Amino acid sequence: RIYADHGELLTRHLRGIIRSSAHGKVWVMAPMVSGPAQARWFLDRVREQQRALAGEGVEFDPAMPVGVMIEIPSAAIQIDALCEVVDFFSVGTNDLTQYLLAMERGNPAIADIYEELHPALIRMLHSVVETAHSKGKWVGLCGELARNPRYTPLLVGLGFDELSMSAPAIPAVKSAIAGCSHQQAAELAARAFACSTAADIRSVLDEHAASGRPLTGPGLILVGADCRNKAEAIRELCALVQLDGRCADMNELEDAVWAREETYSTGLGHGIAIPHCKSDLVAAGSLALLKLDQAIEWGAVDDQPVDLVLMLVMPEGDEGNRHLKIFAALARRLMHEEFRAGLRAAEDADGIIAFLDQEIGIDDPKGQINE
Repeated sequence: RIYADHGELLTRHLRGIIRSSAHGKVWVMAPMVSGPAQARWFLDRVREQQRALAGEGVEFDPAMPVGVMIEIPSAAIQIDALCEVVDFFSVGTNDLTQYLLAMERGNPAIADIYEELHPALIRMLHSVVETAHSKGKWVGLCGELARNPRYTPLLVGLGFDELSMSAPAIPAVKSAIAGCSHQQAAELAARAFACSTAADIRSVLDEHAASGRPLTGPGLILVGADCRNKAEAIRELCALVQLDGRCADMNELEDAVWAREETYSTGLGHGIAIPHCKSDLVAAGSLALLKLDQAIEWGAVDDQPVDLVLMLVMPEGDEGNRHLKIFAALARRLMHEEFRAGLRAAEDADGIIAFLDQEIGIDDPKGQINE
């Protein structure tokens, strides 16, 4: 939009990008393009500098792909015309969402209007991918949607060729992709596409998540944890959840756990604590567990230190309040000395899982607890 006012700067950037294409795979794209006229203008500037460099005898890749960001609704609506101009697209969901819904994310007065699963957005994404693919064009996606493993099956089902995110979110997204077949993803996207509200779409996603992974696993359990205090224990548990591919951002999950912890202490007594929360960044209900080398202060109801910490995290929305039901069932069982002793006697992660599965059916993929 303002490139024409900064022609010299744009020329320098384009020349550098074009020269670098001689040494590896380089794609170049323009942001905030509103339609084919702006896309054509940008492509002409690229071609202009390619001709100039060729005249100077500078090597470059003449087939370097040129694309545009799809982050303005007008560009999404004209995707068919844009396909005639550029080689690829990257959908920026953060800006596309706020412009589609006529709101500003940074304005607290209307922040609650921002809805990243708005049916209109999902239908627009579907239209962009379907049209671009029909013209043989590549379509990637970046933004908050891309980094959230809860949404990964939906985005795969919509047909995006690539999801772009920060490095910490990659393990959880890769795990979500591995845990869902292409057919399952396509069926999930079809169901979401038919929904009329964001709440309905979340219910579809929650149902899919609940039918997938078991509540816990070896990667969520650490025996002999060397945590010196409550903060270290909670951070270690959040790290386990992220490393097991169940959460996009352990720091935000940690904030959610502390927000619940500040309401009341989750130290139940008898040396046991159950921190818990719901978060939109959690891909599937998860139970992480630490057996500590040394007991730590937790602010428990009986004022005794804690040596066994079970953290329960569930996706936001949590259909049927499974989070509270599982928490209540665990709390009741942990009041029995025989159950606590059996849990402490288990020597490794496999032993803990076997004990929990035998006692309360923790290995059920739907996260159900035998009461």
